[in-house]
Amino acid sequence: MKVEGFVQDKDGEPIVGATVLIEGTNMGTVTDVDGRFVMSASKEDKLVVSYIGMKGTKVKVASKVTITLKDE
Repeated sequence: MKVEGFVQDKDGEPIVGATVLIEGTNMGTVTDVDGRFVMSASKEDKLVVSYIGMKGTKVKVASKVTITLKDE
């Protein structure tokens, strides 16, 4: 399925260059200048999202996801 996402900080600002991977694989992408990404994944997959200086997180795959990363 196609996954469209947005990665933001606690203030709602986009995070540029965050890494978005499918858990257990090396398949993934990085967010663009607007904090957005598009990738393919299975419904059963989880996305692992990380960025330097912020706590990583895991989220279930959905067609549209908004992910908020918190400071470490």
